[in-house]
Amino acid sequence: MTDWNPDYMNIEEAFEYARVNADVLAKKGEIVAGVAFFPGDSNGEFQLFELTYQYPESEDEYAFLAYFQGGSLFSSSTTEESYSGDTFEEVLAEMPDIAEGLNYQCFNTEQTLAGMTAEGWLCEIYPQLPDPEMIDTDRSVFKMTAISLISELGNSFQHNAPSTKN
Repeated sequence: MTDWNPDYMNIEEAFEYARVNADVLAKKGEIVAGVAFFPGDSNGEFQLFELTYQYPESEDEYAFLAYFQGGSLFSSSTTEESYSGDTFEEVLAEMPDIAEGLNYQCFNTEQTLAGMTAEGWLCEIYPQLPDPEMIDTDRSVFKMTAISLISELGNSFQHNAPSTKN
């Protein structure tokens, strides 16, 4: 049996953790995700890669899934992608290279993150962030706090452009 530290996993460990613990994660309302801050990125400076495993009901279904969300704070413009495959390696081959370099952890979520703005999903996974809907929320403090929380995983990078594997 593999010993995981769900507070800090590389992408391979995170996919395996999601596979082995799929039922438990679903029951607890948890996700396995990597979160990053990439200033000026065209996909949004705040990015999230959520990794899941679903038991296939037929041979035509994929088991490993990854969902990408990117966006800038206080903007309705977001980027979403999904990647799937029968194996972890198939999904990883589709994902941008930056996903492989992230550290992943488990986050509690009360709702699905799909379709949310960057500040919405950041507040969902980091409930200690101030409510961005409040009129007196200082946006610069919100951003610096979010960057600080992401940096705790070592996932705050500077890069020019995302690359994808062919």
